[in-house]
Amino acid sequence: MDIYDVDVQSTGFPTTYERILDYVEQRYLARVRAQNVRNFGTVLAKSLLKGVPAQWEPLHRKIIPSLVAIRERATDTWPSVFMAIIQLIDNLEPANRPRAVAFIAAFPDIWPGLQEPTRTALQQTIENADPAGLTDYRILAGVTVAQFRPRLLSLIAELNRTQIAAAIASQPLAELWPRAIREYQSSGSWRGSEANFGELITPFAGRLNSQQLDELLDAIIDNGQNWDAAETDTLLHGVLRNAVPVDQPSPEARNRFYQHIQRMRRAAKYEEVLALFQSDGWVPPPQDQLVED
Repeated sequence: MDIYDVDVQSTGFPTTYERILDYVEQRYLARVRAQNVRNFGTVLAKSLLKGVPAQWEPLHRKIIPSLVAIRERATDTWPSVFMAIIQLIDNLEPANRPRAVAFIAAFPDIWPGLQEPTRTALQQTIENADPAGLTDYRILAGVTVAQFRPRLLSLIAELNRTQIAAAIASQPLAELWPRAIREYQSSGSWRGSEANFGELITPFAGRLNSQQLDELLDAIIDNGQNWDAAETDTLLHGVLRNAVPVDQPSPEARNRFYQHIQRMRRAAKYEEVLALFQSDGWVPPPQDQLVED
């Protein structure tokens, strides 16, 4: 584990999901005794459920796929790791139950194996969550689990802007996007707009589909604090550049955006954005009549 400890904190450890699976299999699972793989899996699970060692706390996006690698690439050993995880969760301290909810979101097959009192305690932890006092945003990851989803969706709806930003920083869940785009769309100043974009929109870069990018373009043109903020063009270009071709905004949304910045005489400001739009064959529509100053 000392080797993994140093490795997972290094810049050489992969960051994409599939590459982590391959890397962990080749480096830590191949030709390794089953008992050692079991111990490795238990340590990974403890880090997610108990926060030990502390230096792994910011690394859950690497730790989770490392554990998935055991499930998918060391299938003979996974049943014993599975049982060790069940025991960990069944005996987990109440303070760590939000971690267990997030863990079950990543490994939903764990849920049926838990003792009934454990399932009850986790369900009640979610049902009784107070939005005003919420500080451990990992619990929101459970929104992907059917048993937890209704209450967590209502909890998300009750969070304020600061909490939404903190939740997105913890994990940019798809269910947080509607709140993020509404907060951004209603920005009340240029600086507020830039802060909202950086904290609420940018973390979703590479995760947004075409419809969501349409919503982003419309949120920009619907509010002068957004389209006229100094950094909006750069921030928008960064998000669009991270989207694969199939997820780029629709032609209709591009047309609306183009017509607006033409009317407001901001085409030069958004030159790089328009060039990116045209890189896949989109052609700017005929200009609407410009408004007079």
